[in-house]
Formats: sequence, C-alpha cells, structure tokens
Amino acid sequence: MRDEPLPPSAPPAPVKKQWRVGTLVYTSGGLVVLFCWLLWGDFTFYMRERSVGPTMTLVLRQLNASGIVVGILMGFLPQALSLLLVPVISYRSDRHRGRWGRRIPFLLAPTPFVFLSMLGLAFGPVLGRWIYQLTGGQLLSENGCAILALGVSWAVYEIAITVSTAVFHGLFNDVVPREVIGRFWALFRVVNLIDGMIFNYFLIGHAEKHYMLIFGGVGVFYAISFTAMCLRVKEGEYPPPPVVTQERTGAWLAIKEYMRDCFTQPFYLWYFAFYALVRWAVQPLSLFMIFFAKSLHMDMALYGKYATAQMAVSLVMAYPTGWLVDKFHALRVSIVSLALYVLATLVAFFLVDDGWSLGVAIVVCGAFAGIAGTAYQPLGLVLLPKMKFAQFNSASTIGSSLGLAAMSPLCGLFFDWIGPDYRYIYLFASVGSLLALLSLLPVYRTFMARGGIKGYVPPEIKSD
Repeated sequence: MRDEPLPPSAPPAPVKKQWRVGTLVYTSGGLVVLFCWLLWGDFTFYMRERSVGPTMTLVLRQLNASGIVVGILMGFLPQALSLLLVPVISYRSDRHRGRWGRRIPFLLAPTPFVFLSMLGLAFGPVLGRWIYQLTGGQLLSENGCAILALGVSWAVYEIAITVSTAVFHGLFNDVVPREVIGRFWALFRVVNLIDGMIFNYFLIGHAEKHYMLIFGGVGVFYAISFTAMCLRVKEGEYPPPPVVTQERTGAWLAIKEYMRDCFTQPFYLWYFAFYALVRWAVQPLSLFMIFFAKSLHMDMALYGKYATAQMAVSLVMAYPTGWLVDKFHALRVSIVSLALYVLATLVAFFLVDDGWSLGVAIVVCGAFAGIAGTAYQPLGLVLLPKMKFAQFNSASTIGSSLGLAAMSPLCGLFFDWIGPDYRYIYLFASVGSLLALLSLLPVYRTFMARGGIKGYVPPEIKSD
C-alpha cells in the first residue's frame, strides 16, 4: 500500500487587525464608523461654538455694549461657570456607571437647554424691546434691556454648554484607541476648521442682520445632530468606581479626594500651568479680534475670507501634524510649534497697522496657532490617568478659568482706557505662549524620566 500524499493545506485566513480600548474592540470598519459618529458630533459641537460666540459679539457691538460688558459676558461668565461646574460634573462622570455609560448621560441631559437658550439669544433684542416698553424706560435704556435679555439667555446657554464640555473629551478618552489618537485629533481639528470656514466664509458677513436665523438654525441643527451622536456611540464596560463607605459619603471627603488626586504631584501642576497659560494667551484674540478688524475699517465679509484662508491652511496642516504627533509624540511637537507661534505673534504686534497687514497676521499667526493646537490638544489624553481622566482634565481648567475670569473684564477695561489700539492682543498672545512653552519643559523632563515615548506611566496618585 503506497502512502498517498496529503492534500495541500489551505493557507491560514488573514487575521483582521483590531484595536482595543478597555472592553471595546474595533475592526477597521468599526473604527471608521466610530470616527464618523464622533466627528459628526464634533462638527455639530463646534459649528455651534464657531457661530454663536462671534455672532453674540457682533450683536453686542450693535447694541453699543462697552468693553467691560463684553469681557464679563463673553469671558468672565463662561470661566466662572467652568470653575464652579466642571470639577463637580467631571468627578461625578468618572464615577458614574449606568446603562448609557459614564459620559453619554452628561452629554444628552443639557442638550435641550442649549436649544432653548439659543432661541432666547435669537429673540433677545425683541425681548429687550418688550421689557423696555413694559417698564416705560424706567429700568434701563432700550439697548440696555436688550443686553439684559441676551445676558440671561447667554447664562443659561453657558451653563448647559459647560456641563457638556466637562465630559466631551472624556468620551474620546474612553472610546478612541491610543494608537490612533494623534490622527483622530487631527481629523477632529479638520472638522473644527471646516466649521469655522463655513461660518466665516458664508455667514459672518450676514450675522449682524440675520443673527436670528443663525442662532435659531444652529440651535435646531445642534439639538438634532448632537443627540444622534450620543445615541449611536456606545461606551464599553468600566471597572467599578472606588468603594464608597458610610464614612466617605460627605461632600468634604469628595473634595479632599479630588484635591489629593490632582494637586499633590508637581508633574500635574506643571501640566495644569501650561494648560492655563496657553488658554490665557489666546483669550484676548478671541474676545477682541473682531473689534480690531472693525477699528481698521475692515468689512466683515473680507474679515471672514481672511479667517477662512487661515483655517484652510490649518486644515491642510492638521493631518500631517497629527501624523507627527503619533510618530514623535504630542509633547515634542507642541514644544516646537509653540516656539514658532511665539515668534509669529511677536512680529505681528510690531508690524500690524492696517487692514492688509492684519489680514496677513490672521492667516500666518492663525496657521501657527492651528498647528500648535493640533499638537497640544491630545496632551491630556496621553499624559493624564485614564480612569480618572475627566477629573484630572477638569482640574486643568481650574487655573485657566480663574485667570480667564479675571483677564477678560480686565482686557475690556484696558481697551476702554487706551482706546482702540488692539495690536496689544498679539503681544498678550506672544508673552502668554512663551510662558506656556517654558512651563511645558518640566513636563517633558518628567515624561522622559517615567518611560518616555514607549513606556510612559503617569505619576502615581497618593492614597490616604
């Protein structure tokens, strides 16, 4: 009997690449679906942010609001609310366990209030006229009543948005694999920039006349689209939160735990200082860039085109910057890009003196700011403890919120005092960014000492 040759065995089936985040497992197709929903939510979130703030600024200017009023409403109030609400919401979110996850409930709940408050903004001047007529002009002027009505709606809007913002990035931390976080954040930036380009190219030139349509339309779009993202993105399962015994149920002990976790390690303190300083640096630009353009008699449609060009450059640079972040790490790319931004804004302070030079500065400085933002925005995701990310991320906002709450009205007073010489916004940006860069160097040294690019382990959290 002859031995028959065995039939050739079939080649092994190719193993599909998978990505894991906790109990979540993604194939390539699943990762694409996740990115699409998260980026749709991001598009919705930042379309609201890109449009509401500038439109509110223009409406306040139409109503002849003073610099300090603009600083209080647009700067102080959001930061004061952030200081009060973000630590509480993030602490609760990290420890929440439910059928919808630990982030989605905190994103869904405030969405109706965002929508209603944006309707209030749309009809704020109308309500102001009604209040003026009702009080017979004894309370405030007609413009003052309109500003009051807008201010109340703005306060409700900021409360709802602060709750959402406290956990929005925490959702990314929980569902996006670490191996692709740089490229995801680059796509996140691309979507953010597309939002800005749409608003600045097509809408900002009409915002003064058609603010009701902008507030109302964006409010409806946000309510529908953001809710859809929340219902489609699924969170995984989490380890149980720390055991809460009868002795550890008080608010004081929760505060003590929060403070101990977040503020006893120099590494985190340096990171928090960086985050505060980099936000302080750009606040004067955010508040008074439109005022700068108006002081140089720049038409808002032309201003929108300069801003669109800046965002187009940033968009082109976003994905390559994300690739550099994944290859060389967010810390290294942040240090280099911040240094370039410091130089660009310093040059702008000395050279901008007319509409054309301001347009160039908007494009060039904005492009460097975009590169730096794409680089440093993922820092928290790769440096902070994963299971308490929202808590630590909220702690990073405390110092920045305190500073911004004070800086915004002070900037308004400064420009009320010296007059419309808004070149100083670039000097503030340059000095603030330099200080942020210097505070990032100790973070980098500790990062390298604790494992560096391949083996970094966050500093341990001290326990009682």
